[in-house]
Amino acid sequence: EIYLCPFERLSKDLSLKLILQIANSCMRTSAAMISVVDDTHQRTLLSTNANQSSIEKKLSFCYYSIRSGDDLFVSRDTLLDPPFKDIPLLTDIHGIRFYASALLKGPNNANFGNLCVVDYKCPHHPLDLQLKQLRWLGDLVSLELKKIDQESKSPITGLYTIEKLHHIGQFEFAFALKDGTQLVLCLLNLNEFRLINQSLGHSGGNSFLHECADYLKQIIRNDDLLFYLEPD
Repeated sequence: EIYLCPFERLSKDLSLKLILQIANSCMRTSAAMISVVDDTHQRTLLSTNANQSSIEKKLSFCYYSIRSGDDLFVSRDTLLDPPFKDIPLLTDIHGIRFYASALLKGPNNANFGNLCVVDYKCPHHPLDLQLKQLRWLGDLVSLELKKIDQESKSPITGLYTIEKLHHIGQFEFAFALKDGTQLVLCLLNLNEFRLINQSLGHSGGNSFLHECADYLKQIIRNDDLLFYLEPD
C-alpha cells in the first residue's frame, strides 16, 4: 500500500530527492529512480530525470530484480547478463546497459519496489563500497516512504483517511476503466456510536473504533482497502 503515496507528495519530499541525487553521484550513473510494482505494472514514483511513467511489469527491470529476491541486484551489462539478454525487448525499450537496485521493504517486510540506478550508454563495474552505499540509501528510502504512509493514517484507527481515499480512488478508477474491471465501494456505519462515547467516554469510544478496524482487517480480502472517514 505504500506505493500509493500521492505523486505530488513525493515530488515535494526533499529527503527523497536528495537520496536520489546521492545515489546517482555515488554510482556515477545516468539516472536514479524509485519504482514500485503491483500486480500488473511498474510505476516510477520519483526519478532524477522527472520521468514518472508506468509500464507493464514484465517489461520492467524492477520486476525481475524483485523476483530475484536479492536485497541488492546488479546487472553490469544488460546485453550479456541473464535474464535481460534473453529478453531483447527489455533493453530495446529502455536502452539500459547498466542496472543496479536495492529492494524496498514495506509492512511485514514485504518487497514492493526498489531504488535503482541506470546507465544508458555503457556497462559499469561498481566497487563493493558503492554497492553498500546503494543498499544503505535503499533502506533510507524505505524509512521515508513508511513515514509518508503513516502520515496518511488516522491516529485513532490506524486506517487510511479520506484524503488517501481520494487519491487511491482516482488511481483505481482509471485502471478499472482501462482494464474493464469492476470496483465496489462499501460504506459501513456504526449505528448509535454516540451512545458508546456517552457511556465510555472518548477514550473508550476510540478504543472501540480501533477494535472494529482490527476486526475488519482480519476479514477483508488481500486486494481490499480500508479507510476511516472522520465524523464532521
